[in-house]
Parts: sequence; structure tokens; C-alpha cells
Amino acid sequence: MKIGLFTDSFNKEEPSGVYNAIYLLKKGLEEIGNEVFIFSPGTKKQKQKADNRTFYFTSTHFKEYPDFRIAVFPFLSTTDVVKKLDLDLIHIIAVGTMGIAGIKTAETLGIPKIATIPIIPQKLIESTLTNSVKEMVEKLALKYLRWFYNHFETVICPSEYAKRIMEKEVSINITDVIPFGIDYEFFSSRDLNKNKNYLVTGGRLVKEKNIQSIIDSMNSIININPHTKLTIFGDGPYKKYIEERIKANNIEKNVKLTGFLPKSKLKDIYKKSSIFLFPSSSDAQSLSVIESMASGVVPLAKEESCLKEIVDKGVGLTYKDKMDLPKKINELNKIINKDMRERAKQIAKEFSYAKIAEKYSEIYKKVKSKKI
Repeated sequence: MKIGLFTDSFNKEEPSGVYNAIYLLKKGLEEIGNEVFIFSPGTKKQKQKADNRTFYFTSTHFKEYPDFRIAVFPFLSTTDVVKKLDLDLIHIIAVGTMGIAGIKTAETLGIPKIATIPIIPQKLIESTLTNSVKEMVEKLALKYLRWFYNHFETVICPSEYAKRIMEKEVSINITDVIPFGIDYEFFSSRDLNKNKNYLVTGGRLVKEKNIQSIIDSMNSIININPHTKLTIFGDGPYKKYIEERIKANNIEKNVKLTGFLPKSKLKDIYKKSSIFLFPSSSDAQSLSVIESMASGVVPLAKEESCLKEIVDKGVGLTYKDKMDLPKKINELNKIINKDMRERAKQIAKEFSYAKIAEKYSEIYKKVKSKKI
């Protein structure tokens, strides 16, 4: 089957969680015999380096989110490209202009289309905007999302958490829950001996990830265990603020901010870390946490988050707020054992990108078999 994946971001030079999710989905689908083509906003440099299965369209970027770009009037261009490729199905993992381009292209050419919701817009609005504009923006966003996803008979969420929010607050009918996949074989580790003093967190460093709340809890965490070491990996517009909070709390000896790390370096950090702290309520899924679980790291997640459904399977704990966090770290360290770490590995194995690709392949077949 020939599949077109439409996305708002596909930056190989600085791979984000979105890039990794789409890259591994593409890889998994191709390993079982499909041809997959990427359609993404991009730069001139990306266009020049693109292979014959990746198409970048003229775009501009958000000041606060430079790796997420808005394609400028891509509608006619995408239709021409898709027509030449003779695609069987369009899969939209986007909410911006590339998503609209995917919809219009599919409808113009009579091609089946499905959508996966990559983010939870309401949570993004709640955590980034001030009260003075939040209500107005939220109303407009909800109206847009209802219009956007009304174009699909098949809408997928990557977690039950995202499904509940999108159905309740946006009134969108979610037909399936399929997570994005990880490279389980790469991150998996047989050595489950961890240093319980070592904590890890990270990902895209933006306000809604709420990593600053961990920084503000660190002195209380250190008071309980002076040997605590926290590694924060990743890059983003909030990196400078986090650096300032580390200095303001005088915790430079206990907290290391690494910046962006390649997979091999992340794997090394996971091998020695005991607990992954996950303070975000805005993520639809956390691939970083699942990757760490493949190495036997145990999650400690915000109670209201996409990871609660994983914790409910018997791995890790949840916490209420930054006041509760130090106590729960101490509590979790007392109950972590090799059995729990092995359980984390087994759960992570279910997120193997090959297994996820098989699930999507079944969805594609069902959608394509329906008469348009």
C-alpha cells in the first residue's frame, strides 16, 4: 500500500518526539511491505537534503516553537504530488495547514484518509496562556478542532488519557487508541541494577512540560536524600529559564542539564537511572518515558497525565503536585525491585514500533476497503 503521512514537523537534524514517532511508524510500515511518503513543512535546506519519499513545503516557524512550522498555502502543491504518487491512503498526524492540505488533497482525489491526534490542544492552552486570553483562544481552538476532525470517519488517539479529554471537552468521536512506537530493541537493557540516587527527566523543554516544578521541588528532595542526582535532557525555548531556576535554587551540584542528546547518550543515561520523573499533564503520550522503561527505569508521573494508565498496570507511582513529589520519590525508592523493573520492560515491549505498525496496517486495510 502507498501511504502519505502528513505532519506539522519532520526535522531530521534536531529530532523531536514527533519526528521519532513518525520516523518509526514509517520504518515499521515499510518493513512490512508498504511505501510511505512524508509531507511536512520545511526549510530550503531540508528541501535540498530530502530523499525521494520526503516532501517539504515552504513554511514559516513559531517564535516559541521553532521546530514546529506552518506551511504556506501547500494545498495545490500537495495535491499535485499525491496525484503523481498515486497514493492509496492519507494519514494525517497534524493540526496545522499541513493537516488541512491533507484533508483537501484526499477529498479532491477521492483518497481514503484517517487522522491521529498528536497533541492535546486544551492542555497546551491551559499551561501556556494567561487567563486574560485563555478563554477566547480555547473557544476558537475547540471550534477549529471540531471542524477539522469532523472530516474523518477514523480518528485515533495515542492514549486513553488523550481519548477521554478529546471526547469530553472537544466532542470528537475517537474510534481507536493506538500509541506511537519506540525502538525497543535499541533501548532495552538486560542489566536492571540501578543507582536509586539517580533521577531523570526531559524531552522538549517547553513551559507545558512543567519541568520547572521539579526544579522547585529539588531542595526538598535533596533534604530527604542529599545524594540525589537529577539529569534533565533535551532542548527548547524553556531551556534558559530552567537554567536560571537551577541557579536560583542553588542546586547545580545535584542537577545536570545536558541539552539535546543522541539516542546512544540517552541510552547510557537510562542504564544508570532509577526513576523517570514525568510532571506533564499536556502530553498525549510520552515516548521518552516508554524508552526509559525498556531499560528498566520506573516512572513517577503526575496523577493527571497520560502515564497514569501505565502506572495502573503495576509500574511506578503517581504524585499530586510538587509538594507531594519528594515524598513519592522516597516512597517509590523503597518499593522498587527487579520485578518492577522487569514489568516496566515488558510493558515497553508492547510499544515496539513493529507492533504499532501492524496495528496501523490493519486500520489502513479496513479504511481502504470501505467505499468512499
